[in-house]
Amino acid sequence: MILKFLFKLSILLNFIFFNCTSAFTFNEKLTVNLLPNSNAYFFFEFKSIWPKSASNNFENYDLFPKRLGDIVSKFKVDELSLTLSQGKWKYNEWGLPQKSAPSGSELWTVFDENLSQLKIDSNWLQSSRAISGLFGLSINLQENPNTVVPKYSVVLNKNQSENIRYASIPNEIFCTENLTPWIKLLPCGKNKGIAQLLKNSPKLFESHYFMASLFFKRKCNDQACSSVQFELVQTLSLVYNADLITRQLDDEESTWSFNNIFQNKITNVCPVADVTNVLLNLKGKGKVTVMPTEKRDEMYVYNLKELLASSKDFNPSIVQKKNIQVSEKVPVSLHRYITDKNEINFGIKTLIKNENDQEVSIVYLDTIPWYFRVYISSLVVKDEDTSLNIKPDLINFVPGWDRKKPHHLEVKLTLKPKSVYSVYIRADFGYLKWDEFPPDVNHGFYINPVLLTIKSNQKEDIQIYSETLIMNLPTPDFSMPYNVICLTCTVIAIGFGSLHNFTTRKFKFIQQKNLKEKLFEFLKKFKK
Repeated sequence: MILKFLFKLSILLNFIFFNCTSAFTFNEKLTVNLLPNSNAYFFFEFKSIWPKSASNNFENYDLFPKRLGDIVSKFKVDELSLTLSQGKWKYNEWGLPQKSAPSGSELWTVFDENLSQLKIDSNWLQSSRAISGLFGLSINLQENPNTVVPKYSVVLNKNQSENIRYASIPNEIFCTENLTPWIKLLPCGKNKGIAQLLKNSPKLFESHYFMASLFFKRKCNDQACSSVQFELVQTLSLVYNADLITRQLDDEESTWSFNNIFQNKITNVCPVADVTNVLLNLKGKGKVTVMPTEKRDEMYVYNLKELLASSKDFNPSIVQKKNIQVSEKVPVSLHRYITDKNEINFGIKTLIKNENDQEVSIVYLDTIPWYFRVYISSLVVKDEDTSLNIKPDLINFVPGWDRKKPHHLEVKLTLKPKSVYSVYIRADFGYLKWDEFPPDVNHGFYINPVLLTIKSNQKEDIQIYSETLIMNLPTPDFSMPYNVICLTCTVIAIGFGSLHNFTTRKFKFIQQKNLKEKLFEFLKKFKK
């Protein structure tokens, strides 16, 4: 009877589990691209889709992470994008990445269109704090006002342009404490599936480029929005140099495997994953020892559910050519630098080069901290080939407000084929209060990289980022307070100590001993 009851109970539990999770879909994918000079680009993608009714947003959870669901439901978030990166992607050498990100952290959020602007501002500050606490970040948009409302750069449709909030923190440091909560959002963590390659965290941070991102979207399935779909996409980008890891000395080829790079292998798949694939993009750049389950042109596709059913692990060896070309070049290159610097002001110049044989429409987004005084009258957009000033298609400039918000500049341009344009603006040095300087003040102050959005009618918009700039503000000599404190304390200690000792000491007259008494005491000590 007991065995029969347990058997029925197991069937019931399996039925309940199947009904609870059948609507939830989870796919994981790893794409490997071979880059020049023995570099390899690993792009991990974990995608979760959860269809729900509009009246039952986040009351019950299936496999969707509850910690993130609480944040987006409480603060009425329709879309949320967070990127954390270390290093800079080399667009000219590596081509276009699967997902671009600036150095440091970037956060933008689209809120419910029914909220007022005051409520959106309040939810933006609170949700950014919640995100910061969830991932162990130092994002504090109240003490570090870095928020802008872009109109042309991060816009999904005209109705949502006022509901977007964007911030970039270039000096955010990414470490294991930030990666661990990101991995915990995965249904299987790092114990199963392709996330097994992420077990050895120190090896991940040995990469030349490291980027982790999280994207959440809530979208309606019909016009009445009677049912909605929640989509969560987590991506991880890593770039390694095979020669530095495998100590290859051959001038023509490099040989490496997953175990060489990550010190781990893929031994099983995530049970809740519908698809677990590894895509190896060769395209004449190398060869692999393991035969794929499917081949699309030069793309080798490995279905790990099939392969691991007959094999104990997946650890292919790849022979990579060194002298190769990138598969997809960047249509527009971007370079930014400081110019005309003196004791009063300086200039910021950005060179934009169109590599295509046709016109390209771009949107230039620049956010400059409030402690640099920026004047829109100094803005100059020039065609470097003809040295003529150009009138932009659109300009959106919102001046900064001390300790409240940064300067916000958006410029929409149409680039001629094979042309070079420059965007130049001057800025004055501001002055901060002594308690507003950071602890590492001599390191300098960061200026956010430019976000360049390349508009396309056929494909999705392409976003690339420039370098992050560092400038030094007029800084007081913080050693002077220390010197004054030390000098003051020394003077007080000597002066007050001597005075206190003299006024509180009790004097006692002692009669001087004769020679006989002194000799007797000396012999007494010697005897002991």
